Amino acid sequence: MIRLLLLLPLILGMASAEPPDLLRLSDGSLEGHFGGITPEGKLLWLRDDADNGLSFNLDRIQHVALRGAQPQGVTGELSHVFLTNGDCLPGTIVSMDRDQLVMESAVAGQLTIPISAIASLAPNPFGGRLIYAGPFDAEAWEITLPASTDPTPEAQESKTPAWQHSGGDWYYHGGPEILRRALSMPRQSVFRMHLDWRAMPPVMIGFYSDFMAPPPLEGDEEAQQAAPRPDFTTASFGNSLILNVRGNYVSLQRCGYEKDGRPFSRMIRTDASTVQFRKRDEAELEIRTDLDEGTVTLYVDGSYMIHWNLEEEENFQPLGGGIGFGVPGNHDSLRISNLLVAEWNGMPDAARSFDHADRDLILLTNGTDRFSGEIVSIQDRRITLSGPYADLTIPLHEVAEVHLAGHQVEPPESIGNGSLAVFFQPVGRITGKIREAGPDHAVLDSPLLNQVRLDLRAASLLEYQPAGQFLNPWDEP
Repeated sequence: MIRLLLLLPLILGMASAEPPDLLRLSDGSLEGHFGGITPEGKLLWLRDDADNGLSFNLDRIQHVALRGAQPQGVTGELSHVFLTNGDCLPGTIVSMDRDQLVMESAVAGQLTIPISAIASLAPNPFGGRLIYAGPFDAEAWEITLPASTDPTPEAQESKTPAWQHSGGDWYYHGGPEILRRALSMPRQSVFRMHLDWRAMPPVMIGFYSDFMAPPPLEGDEEAQQAAPRPDFTTASFGNSLILNVRGNYVSLQRCGYEKDGRPFSRMIRTDASTVQFRKRDEAELEIRTDLDEGTVTLYVDGSYMIHWNLEEEENFQPLGGGIGFGVPGNHDSLRISNLLVAEWNGMPDAARSFDHADRDLILLTNGTDRFSGEIVSIQDRRITLSGPYADLTIPLHEVAEVHLAGHQVEPPESIGNGSLAVFFQPVGRITGKIREAGPDHAVLDSPLLNQVRLDLRAASLLEYQPAGQFLNPWDEP
């Protein structure tokens, strides 16, 4: 503690040049800068109005959003290893045999991991380049009312936005505004998000949106009055695909403008319309789209749910590339986090279809080929598989995922009692009992990795209590 206090003037000078961190307590929040964690289990918090800093017991803390949940140096690593306790280690796979795996991680250095602790590997996840991961901050996001020629007086006078960005997440607290961001979604894409709610509101999820405003009305006043007006979805997202989630009921619609400027909104038919959520207050949704094949597929918590076939309409204006969210006519709270948009390799399988008790499974980046057997080794950027009919050696850059036989992911242990989870961007989560930490590093005792030293410059969040407690009074606007 004495050493940390002696370093306070230096740390404060360095911290003033960075965006503020956000400390969330059980009864409030506080801006400042993370100063570290002492061996005695005290979190040191630095503020300009507190000469000697502040210290807090860890049991009072929910999480620390570092630099507003914006990493100082994003690892850029999408390759990762998924552990049986739910942790995700970003880094490059160096070698592997029947006993252990060695990887080089920008956030944790060289790691040697026992095979018994590994559920799967993802040398080249998604099968393509990453388009967007976040939301680290609110930059480039837009909170706006649906495009309309006559917004209501209530909407015009609204001073509190429906959406707030905090700690690397978007929070909805009620209101007519939509949240949207311009992107360049590829024609084959994966769009993934995590939703949390208290009482699940109806949610509109726009993708391939161009946010086109209604074309100007033509003709005399009578003709303009008689002209069709866009509905809420078209006015909000323009030419777009919209996934509507209302409880367990899910539908897909195509909205936008015909080439003559008339608005339209049409439901896409499918044989199924209901989904099952594994948890009552959160879910991970993944939308896989192939515009060339005209297909949209929804996965919930890793399981396949619904498939749609898009109809070709020459009269429709083309789709865009943005994403957006709206909550029509509802004031129940919602949190959106862990957004990801990436190129997709066309692989149709759900993650849960790769569980096998006796065989390791290898999936290639071409989205078609998979092989089963026993992984013998990874060496010199090649993976060797002993299969039932032949032995194979495959270049690692052609491997999307490897799932190990019988290695199931167990529910993550509860965070607390001196333990925490460190989240990295664009991918990564490491949990353990905290030994000590400074402004840019943390030393954890991991239940699967033993002692590990983490570089916090690529970290976005330190979490001490489960995320399910996020809807507290201090989250209200």
